[in-house]
Amino acid sequence: MDVRNHTSSVKEQTPEQRKQEMVELFSVLLKDYDRNKVEINAIIKENVNEVLKVKVGDALDIIADVSYVGHGEKKEYNVRNGKLKVEYVALGSEIRRQKIYKGKVTAQPQAIGAAIYAELDDILAGRAEAFTEMIDEIADAIHAEVMKTIQSTFVTAMSTAPTANKYTGAFSLAQLRSVANTVAAYGRPVIVGTAAGLSNITADSGFKAAMSDSMKDSFNRDGFIGVWEGKALVQLPNTFVDETNTEWVLDNNLIYVLPVGTDKPVKVVFEGDSVLLEQQSFEDGSVTKKTLQKVGVNVLQAHNLGLVTIS
Repeated sequence: MDVRNHTSSVKEQTPEQRKQEMVELFSVLLKDYDRNKVEINAIIKENVNEVLKVKVGDALDIIADVSYVGHGEKKEYNVRNGKLKVEYVALGSEIRRQKIYKGKVTAQPQAIGAAIYAELDDILAGRAEAFTEMIDEIADAIHAEVMKTIQSTFVTAMSTAPTANKYTGAFSLAQLRSVANTVAAYGRPVIVGTAAGLSNITADSGFKAAMSDSMKDSFNRDGFIGVWEGKALVQLPNTFVDETNTEWVLDNNLIYVLPVGTDKPVKVVFEGDSVLLEQQSFEDGSVTKKTLQKVGVNVLQAHNLGLVTIS
């Protein structure tokens, strides 16, 4: 993690020294791969888990409760029973209590897999990068699958949402505002989407006409504006499915509107640490490592969520 973040958790060492130490460690282990592969795999697996936690936390902090439980354990979430009614009474009088939780739900985990391989020559030559690169590659692949699962689950949940909570059609600031106003009844709205999805807002002629000089400076400097009519704009990381650069992992045509200050609508549960499997090719000697991670996703309270689908 020190090498990945270009930091040093050891006071006497610089980040560059930490990187050199890691390369030397892997190089020694790779000199006798068959004997040391259990330790190598343990290092890869442990770091995949840590990197994945960072990536998931950065991407989902504002919209999701993320939990980590052991293998075979279940995480239950309380589901609120609509709005909480508040009563003002005279001092000393008894307040009628209202049960605000009507039940519990779980996010049922399913296995997500990611596979990557290292060439035999890299193993024989003790090239440490062949395995350190695997850590980010595997974590990125699992993270992308988690994000895709959240997207599909959210869309499915919104199929039963009230008409006022969703819009499908050509992008329109007026329609986005209407959906946001509906969500505002449950909390301050936050608008979430990919960079390409949110760019529809900043590209709109009405938005451009209302831009102040400071907003223009911010847009020219950062290529992004973080607020629209008092509502925060939050970018979801997106990437391509493969190197052909033709298919995005997340749909750029979906813009989510979520209330802040209420229960986070997305529930994500990671059950146990990732499991690392290994297979060596009989034909070319390459080593394939497959990681399995059990992840559950649930989306709750569709009545207070908004979805704009650009078509």
